[in-house]
Amino acid sequence: MALNDILDRIQSELEDKLESFSTTAWGKAVAVRRMFKHRVEVALGDLPIIMITVPSIEGGTWRPAERDYRPTIRLYCGFHQTDPEAAQSQLILFDDAIEDTLLSLKEANNLPAGTEDIDPKNSVTDEGYFHPVYFFVKDVEIDVVRTL
Repeated sequence: MALNDILDRIQSELEDKLESFSTTAWGKAVAVRRMFKHRVEVALGDLPIIMITVPSIEGGTWRPAERDYRPTIRLYCGFHQTDPEAAQSQLILFDDAIEDTLLSLKEANNLPAGTEDIDPKNSVTDEGYFHPVYFFVKDVEIDVVRTL
């Protein structure tokens, strides 16, 4: 399976599993998109959003008829919240919900085909600098085996 197929599956899982959380927190479902877009280009009407990017593909072990490599995907996650105290709590809950969704694939032994591991890494927030819009970035490493 190709990395594109794996990313499509992650996108689908995030949309499905975060719909209830997002609707409760912000009154609408989170839009999960595979794209390259600078944070400042995101309109209020596009929020809440998770933008899936692929900033690096590292490593790579060649074996007969397959390649093993570790791409890092980066999730840019944003929402609108006029209450700064509620925003911090929602940001933490949003991050936890994303991580729980990714880890549930791993723990249920339900990884997308071609994926050997999903490893959520660090998150970095904008610390409310652009209130009332809040963003954080989460890196996720994926161990992929691609059949040639």
